[in-house]
Amino acid sequence: MDDVRALSGKRLRSISGRSDLILLEVDDANQRVTVKDLRGRKKTRPFSQFRAIWAALCTTPAVHVDSVLGGSSSSRNQPETIMANLPYVEWLKVKGKKHLALVGEVTHPAGELREMDPARAEEVRRKLAEAQDESPEYRALLVVDDVVRATRALEEATGIPVNALDQGAYYHKASGILVLSEGWGSSLRAGTYVVVPQGHLTNGATTVEVNGQRIHLVPREGFGLAVPE
Repeated sequence: MDDVRALSGKRLRSISGRSDLILLEVDDANQRVTVKDLRGRKKTRPFSQFRAIWAALCTTPAVHVDSVLGGSSSSRNQPETIMANLPYVEWLKVKGKKHLALVGEVTHPAGELREMDPARAEEVRRKLAEAQDESPEYRALLVVDDVVRATRALEEATGIPVNALDQGAYYHKASGILVLSEGWGSSLRAGTYVVVPQGHLTNGATTVEVNGQRIHLVPREGFGLAVPE
């Protein structure tokens, strides 16, 4: 949000060229951003919209802002315009729709747009298609008695929200951590389980099924192993 604040007072071009705006204020106290369109109409956008877009940018090769924000109010092109004017975000089209991508480096001045070059855009489209076909890639599994506290800690540490897979099952894509409630399965022991490749570590395991995938949890002294099928 500090980088968004640095755009204050500037006329920010929209990708379409039809919805330019001026960013007036970033209000930390009320968690809102105030903008003005070129007809002088003011509108506020909640920080939550920018957090949602940022989380998607950090975990997805390219982001369709309308899909991320869903039905959360009109003029969704306004947060898209603001994010697109950040110096490390570029835009491209995927199947004819505008997308934003986090490029990981400063490629243009703050307050200006940059369309991704064709070669890089094609690579991003390929990665996006692959990501949409992939199952979640778990690196570790936490079995906890308080999933709310555990997922909140992950979100506070990274600034990226977790996604609910099922009741009592949450996935933090940025870290690859799956969080399960201790009551998910009978005799499921709380603790940290390190994901290992498929093997023969299933003796004495507790098997759970999450999002259509079976995972064998094998407790060990001080930690555990998780073996996905």
